Amino acid sequence: MGLVCVGLALADCSPGATALDSPAALLEESYQRAAALPVDESLRLLLRLSTEAARVHPDACRRWSIQLFRRMFQSAPSADRVALQKNALIALSRVEPEQAFALLSLVDGPAAGAGTGGEDVRADGAREVFRAYWKAGDAARLAKIQRVAREFSADGQYPFGAVAPMLADLLRRDPVAGNAWFAEITPLLAKAASEWADRQFLLLVKSVWTELTPESRRVAVDALYSRLAGPRERSESSGYLAEVETNRGTFQIRAHRELLLLQMTPWLRKIAPDLLKEVVKLGRAFQAAGESGFEIRRVCEVNVVARDRQGTADTERRIATISSDRRILEQFGETLGMDAAAALEVAQRIQTPAISSAALMDLAEAMPQNDRATALRVFREASRPRTDPLLVLALQIVRASAANAAANTGEFKTALTAAFDSAEQLFAEHVRTHPGSVAEEAEVMNSAATLVRIGMAGDRAYTLERIRKASNPLLGAHLLIDAAR
Repeated sequence: MGLVCVGLALADCSPGATALDSPAALLEESYQRAAALPVDESLRLLLRLSTEAARVHPDACRRWSIQLFRRMFQSAPSADRVALQKNALIALSRVEPEQAFALLSLVDGPAAGAGTGGEDVRADGAREVFRAYWKAGDAARLAKIQRVAREFSADGQYPFGAVAPMLADLLRRDPVAGNAWFAEITPLLAKAASEWADRQFLLLVKSVWTELTPESRRVAVDALYSRLAGPRERSESSGYLAEVETNRGTFQIRAHRELLLLQMTPWLRKIAPDLLKEVVKLGRAFQAAGESGFEIRRVCEVNVVARDRQGTADTERRIATISSDRRILEQFGETLGMDAAAALEVAQRIQTPAISSAALMDLAEAMPQNDRATALRVFREASRPRTDPLLVLALQIVRASAANAAANTGEFKTALTAAFDSAEQLFAEHVRTHPGSVAEEAEVMNSAATLVRIGMAGDRAYTLERIRKASNPLLGAHLLIDAAR
């Protein structure tokens, strides 16, 4: 007789599943644990629950996201408050776009003292909320979106990135109306307090460039150039680095504003040669960009901790290390699909433990299921001793994945047990050494999520048993959400 699951929406019919262990039930179980957690942790757990529930438990998503949004008004204005307000509405927009759109105007603006460094978080949230609201209705909704966007600019920042798909659509349907709207919003860039607005405006212009009139293009270029090249105090961290690979070589850019300038050089070359003459004075990358045929192929941005008390030397070393790690990571990505054992060797050459661990998690999730010989090779290679606790955990997870792929149930259970033990120890160490921080800041959480997915695939009952017996209730609540995925 075949297995039939009935009685609970979206019940999981995988082997070993019960109605009580369905994704919806696991999320509800995690929610019940939230009541016993400290306020800050329960709020962040509620956000994770809302986000995940949008996919498997829409009624709960609606309930939890609205609950989170309302609770945030009980706290004092802060960066955390406005971020959780915004993210609650992003989750809600996936199941109730009309309600999320109606509530978006209630999110704190920069004037509310939220401590966001001038960034209008509403503009960030509007990217998903506007899109969901627009797609769920008819053309009449565009006027409402335009109105709310103008209201944001009155006391904060115009949501350039959020209106990009609507502007592109209008330009295709009605070029005159589209260019008129673009002419209306371009001057609003000048009043934005955050450099994030520059990036969003550049992306907006890039997405609609071919549809704009020559006049609109020149106005946009002038507005952006005055922001990026003007005498304005830089707010970039001393640890900012962008590696830009072009057809004329690879260049390192140390300021976000300069990266945006480099990205707009093709426009300058075509319609603003007067401005290009000034830009090429900024260095080798810009000299190359000023030549015909210049093409940016890839941009890799890295944010490193700002200089310490010893000056820039430590920051420079870290930038060099991360830059090297990024190149190895690219090699890892190229190798992963061809030879899992070779990819393991490449991943272990990465010097930064967090980056190496992330690569190993990709390997664990991509373990070939129909190649027992390769899985056994990976299992043996992953058994070599390591000292960094995060890498120890990562390799234990890789071993578990390889053992499962090789159908070795004994070694799978052993590796899974060791990995859960390590994850709990690492989380306990984070709690001890980072008092006041939230669970999501713990480096172990990404690896723990992969561990749960590997465990649920190989031994669902044991994995849920370990999660429910977790020594830290907060960790257990988060892992239940991972299990629901």
